[in-house]
Amino acid sequence: MLLRGHYIVIQWEQDNPGIWLLHCHIAWHLSGGMGWMVLERPDDFFNNENISNAMSQT
Repeated sequence: MLLRGHYIVIQWEQDNPGIWLLHCHIAWHLSGGMGWMVLERPDDFFNNENISNAMSQT
């Protein structure tokens, strides 16, 4: 549990270009805004020719 006024630092090696969802696994937490998207290595992601047009515009 995170106390009011405190924070969490998350670190990981960004070696997998893409859009990734980080979230709590409790559905009502996710619907309450306890989830966020991370765009990892955006230049590599948007320059990838194998990405569908719909996904590259997301």
